[in-house]
Amino acid sequence: SDLGIEKIGQKIFSDCYNLSAIVIPNTVKCIDHSAFYGCGKLSSVTINEGVEKIKRQAFSNCKMLKKILIPRSVTEIDDKAFSIEGWSQPYDRRRNGFSTSRINDEIVIYCYMGSKGLEYARKLGFKIENAVKA
Repeated sequence: SDLGIEKIGQKIFSDCYNLSAIVIPNTVKCIDHSAFYGCGKLSSVTINEGVEKIKRQAFSNCKMLKKILIPRSVTEIDDKAFSIEGWSQPYDRRRNGFSTSRINDEIVIYCYMGSKGLEYARKLGFKIENAVKA
């Protein structure tokens, strides 16, 4: 049998600016913390059935990403998986800056009826397209 990659590791592709499209094969079970963080040109992500976990900031600051299909196999998605992270420095420089986080509201999540993807998208307020009612 083909022993494929089971995990896309932490920060493995973070800030790979020229990465524009990826396909996550069905052997992968987990897309780890910040795996694709800051991939500024990433616009096409295909996650195949088989992936179970999408960890914190896995696709944060992927500003060209407009749609993603979350397969039925996904059972765990962190609230900040598709976030836009920033840094705010108060006008008064003596005060501490602080990080900011919001959902990437450009993204449309394609998901299945009754799936974790649908529950996640609704909870966080993403735009939703139902891929299939199966």
